Amino acid sequence: MPASGTTNLPPLLSEDEFLDRISRDDLSVPDLAPALEALAASGARAQADARARLAQEVFVERRRPLDALDLLAMRVAWADGRFPPELLAREMAEILGPGSDARALIESVRLETGRPVEAIARLRTLLQLAPGVVCLDRTWGVGVVRQVDCFDRKVEIDFERRTGHRMSLAYAAETLKILPTDHLLAEWQRDPEGVRARARARPGDLVMHALRSFGPLTVQQLQDILSPRIVAPDAWKEFWEAARRELRRMEGVRIPARRTEPLTLGAEDAAVEADPVAALATDRDPDRILDRVQRALSTGPLSGPLREAVVNRLDFVRRASARSNRARLVRAALLAAAAELTEAEFPFRPLVEAWSDADELVEAVHALGGRDLPRFLQWLGDRLGEPLHRRLIELLPRWRATALSEVIAFLLERGHEPVLATAVRDMVARKQISVELLLWLHRNWDRWIAWRLGSWADYARLALAALEEDLSGERLKAQNALRERLEKPDWLRSLMENAGDDATRVDLFDRFRRTPAWSPIDRRAVLAHLVRARPELEERLREEPVGSATAPLTSLRSYRERQEQLRRLIEVEIPKNSREIALARSYGDLRENFEYKAAKDMQALLMRRQAELEAALKRVQPTDFAHTPTDRVAPGVGVEIEFEDGRRELYYVLGVWDGDETRRALSSESRLAQALMGRTLGERVSVPSEAGQTTATVAAIVPLPESLRAWVRGEE
Repeated sequence: MPASGTTNLPPLLSEDEFLDRISRDDLSVPDLAPALEALAASGARAQADARARLAQEVFVERRRPLDALDLLAMRVAWADGRFPPELLAREMAEILGPGSDARALIESVRLETGRPVEAIARLRTLLQLAPGVVCLDRTWGVGVVRQVDCFDRKVEIDFERRTGHRMSLAYAAETLKILPTDHLLAEWQRDPEGVRARARARPGDLVMHALRSFGPLTVQQLQDILSPRIVAPDAWKEFWEAARRELRRMEGVRIPARRTEPLTLGAEDAAVEADPVAALATDRDPDRILDRVQRALSTGPLSGPLREAVVNRLDFVRRASARSNRARLVRAALLAAAAELTEAEFPFRPLVEAWSDADELVEAVHALGGRDLPRFLQWLGDRLGEPLHRRLIELLPRWRATALSEVIAFLLERGHEPVLATAVRDMVARKQISVELLLWLHRNWDRWIAWRLGSWADYARLALAALEEDLSGERLKAQNALRERLEKPDWLRSLMENAGDDATRVDLFDRFRRTPAWSPIDRRAVLAHLVRARPELEERLREEPVGSATAPLTSLRSYRERQEQLRRLIEVEIPKNSREIALARSYGDLRENFEYKAAKDMQALLMRRQAELEAALKRVQPTDFAHTPTDRVAPGVGVEIEFEDGRRELYYVLGVWDGDETRRALSSESRLAQALMGRTLGERVSVPSEAGQTTATVAAIVPLPESLRAWVRGEE
């Protein structure tokens, strides 16, 4: 029998009924979902998962990946977080099928975040990207997809604010919203003049269309959407007055008394709306509950039945949001605190303890918007005190741009500037500073100076290194913002004026010439600004920049080893696996076929390994490190460092795949190599040690010995 509380669920299907249903030609997810959810709610989650998995395979066979992803999302929700990224990647690969395009899409959805439902939603977005599809971006507005390039992992979109804009698939998956064909803005994109004519002739009808497209909207939000796209700014007041008169004569739309409250479709029962206690008691939408509690608090202290309703509904929101929505959970806690609820009425202590954990704190802070974050930090700081302040500083490398600004403002307000400055100074010394923090420092240049973090040249080198990282999502947005600031003529002129001596200016100019942070066209514009500031640098443009390759370097030996691994994978291991799959299929019923499942799992593993090798081989440039200059530490030189106790150690810095302890060869991506990179003779540097960090001096920079050169070439 179904569990208590599930009597309104659809009846459970027998196995024969379920198999009959998934065999139909008109099979759809809405047709299956109620029965599957009812089975899971009855306590038979394993059985529900097995049936959903079988239906998922049917959709895969019928080449309906979006439907298959919907079923995968249901299975993930039933798993209560027990759906590791490796399993999710295999499931996605099976849904999309083999091929480099599928791998590019899967690798662009950030499976490593540990939020599988969000990863599936991002993959759905990418699968819907195709020429002609209309989408919406918070920064660039409405756009039409021009081209999807899975090889370069870019999508090109003509936005209303920028045509021909290319963004990474990872960023697109996170920020784009695909608009259905009946969406107001999709219609506007197809026929802008027709929509503007409707705004003039039938303003109320246009507002109804906006509410159907976007959901509840305040008047200000409505204005932001319609003006200036559809309604001219100077005509907005006239438009809204006409729309409001028209809407009052329509059924099914609610116009609130306050501008801060949203317009909604589907008028609520007036008696319930007039009684806040009844409204709270009958509402099961968490966001709407929080809005109701916010309005209740604005009327004064809570007491009696209203307080009881607030306690009950906030507890409901807390339980409903514990796993799925951290921003909602934080807002519930803040409202409970504002309502002066006791620990018995709302369990604050477990939440505060959870948010003292680094990972949980990062997740909570990043989930909040700018309005709630300062209040959350103040509230949590009042309860945790100094441990929170230390934790926030420890986590500086992990904060995204918006969160970082609020965190630093909070720390400065609480008098922690000296500790904060010391922490940032250490990051600068170790050359391990995030792009978000570099962006903040650029916007707050007085802190770079006041905290004695280094010279203008030091900042420029760190910023260029940050621009060369391969980032996605919010970090990519911060990187783009930093890039825009660095290419401004005034800043480039100030850089040249404050660079110190001519040698430093030449070094910086060459660094800008070598960087892949800009496209060739944009880089030429940046170099032109530098030359305009220092005309004597113009002759450097005619010289071939040393180390102009933009790709990471690796030895010929390591590159050939990876090539051989890829060749064996493609020519031996994958064909063998395909034969195993074909043999397993011949055994019959795939649902109970262990050999088939094992072979398919191995196929996903091999395909992922192939994608990784192909991407890695495209990313790096093989070299023998011949003729590498020894004026500073770089891949292809030996560097001797002297410690404070007089002890000396010699290392050879090679490429990204070239670490070998027996030859004292360091990969250029190792911590020690990164600490030494770019240093010159006699320069003091903080290097990693068993005790953490220690100080050493660059005592010598020498060419590679011939025996190591032979090893690099694979000739030993």
